[in-house]
Amino acid sequence: MSEPVLIHPGFHKTGTTYLQEVVFADGENFAQPWPRQLIYDHIVDPHEFAFDAEASRAAFAALRAQVPSGALPVLSEEGLCGNPFNGAREAGIHARKLKAVFDNAYIVLTVRAQPGMLRAVYIQYLKASGRRAPNTFYHPPRYPEFSAFDPDIYRYDRLADCYAALFGKDRVLVLPQELLQRDEQEFVARIARFTGRSINPGMRGERKAEGRNISPSPAGVPFLRFGNHFLSGPFNESGMGGALKGFGPLFRSLGYRKTPFFSNKAQEFRELIGNFSGRFAEANRRLQAYCPVDLKALGYEMDE
Repeated sequence: MSEPVLIHPGFHKTGTTYLQEVVFADGENFAQPWPRQLIYDHIVDPHEFAFDAEASRAAFAALRAQVPSGALPVLSEEGLCGNPFNGAREAGIHARKLKAVFDNAYIVLTVRAQPGMLRAVYIQYLKASGRRAPNTFYHPPRYPEFSAFDPDIYRYDRLADCYAALFGKDRVLVLPQELLQRDEQEFVARIARFTGRSINPGMRGERKAEGRNISPSPAGVPFLRFGNHFLSGPFNESGMGGALKGFGPLFRSLGYRKTPFFSNKAQEFRELIGNFSGRFAEANRRLQAYCPVDLKALGYEMDE
């Protein structure tokens, strides 16, 4: 495909749902002609050895014609940055597949300060029926031939460098979720400058970039973990079931409510996340080369 497209491969938990449902769905400035299933069928799901670049190019090209005149076609899917629960080991493979399909693409990576990201990914794990305590999730036991969560996937500069090597450094832009939350119009304006597009400001409105996926507080974690014992899911193929199955939704619902229980969990979370202090400073400094806004001013740790 010679005409330019905008590829937004994540990261997860950086306002991706809002971007897909609101910002990239305005129909005038941006258009998303490719359904999620198509992205998974041709990019995410096929094994590297089974990937058919020619067939994928044809499938994506067939829907490209649906884009309204003047709109920038967008492919936005956080699964493209890899599965965080197995260390996102396929992130580079997906990037190379995208290069084989789209030879003229702009890449926008959205990121989030690592402390907030680490909290969010654990909550996402609980939503997917995980049972591990936070400390065991962040520092999982290692078994030969099995992958697990790796905090270093949030050395965002690595994936930015990967895309820069494929598409060119001038084709990679990093934007923080914190900017989207504080100033959506500036966030979109940065994309406009990056892609050389003219964005109609009237389409932006005064919407606030609020999360679409409500998450529980740290005090809700014990309820969610206990409830997951009764339910099946990606990290728990067979729950207790039977007459006890009803306890799963009950305890999970308690995880989203304000209760007087487990009020100390917030402090425990802060201390646990605090153990990662300094780990991402150098990576964030390197990441700044791709980001036009001051990451340190937005709360990202930096080495001096």
